[in-house]
Amino acid sequence: MIVQDGNDMIVQEIKPAQTPIYKMLAGRYITLEKLSMKDVEVLYPLTHDTDELKKVWDYLPYGTFETVESMKDCYQKLLNIKEQLIFCVKNIQTKSPLGIIALIDCKPAMGNVEIGHVMYPTQHQKCAANTEAVYLLINYCINQLDFRKIVWKCNDNNLESKRAALRLGFEFEGVFYNHMIVKGKNRDTAWYGIIDKKWPILAKNYECWLSAEPKLENRPSLAAMNDKVQKYSKITLS
Repeated sequence: MIVQDGNDMIVQEIKPAQTPIYKMLAGRYITLEKLSMKDVEVLYPLTHDTDELKKVWDYLPYGTFETVESMKDCYQKLLNIKEQLIFCVKNIQTKSPLGIIALIDCKPAMGNVEIGHVMYPTQHQKCAANTEAVYLLINYCINQLDFRKIVWKCNDNNLESKRAALRLGFEFEGVFYNHMIVKGKNRDTAWYGIIDKKWPILAKNYECWLSAEPKLENRPSLAAMNDKVQKYSKITLS
């Protein structure tokens, strides 16, 4: 809808986004489905059997868990929270759970939503699963639901998550210092975003990477492709 503001300038009214719902999102390598307690049962030993495997919980606000039942109780509570959807990332061929990812802090009225609760067992990290899961969620939110912005936040000490955000095309927007207390420790939060106007070219980069030779060493660099996209923070008013 076109409306006039008090200075007689013509502006376009921004409509709210649609509210995300649980639906299967399928790609080339994975599907995203609502997390079930059976999925949690599979993921528990993959993230608890050794001290090395337990490191996946270091920067999450919960975990590790003494028992599979306590892990299931945690995720059941997360599933019950409004304004967020918790997905299981599954191998499209074997249907086996590979990890967890979510849409959180969903604000359709503002057109903003965050990708969070990202957790992959060590053996499933640095593969096509996380890249495609993020692609499917962003594409769903922007192209189907008309969201204006996708947010990625992480502990400022979490270098792997910060590198992942940049590789995936998110733009660094700043650090919220003394933002939270997590597991009894201060958390400075690094903040990243993707806005809708930048998604078409970023989507093409994802699609190029995802359709390439399955061996990671033979793929083009997604980080390099996304780094060439003009940063929205440099956009100036004409």
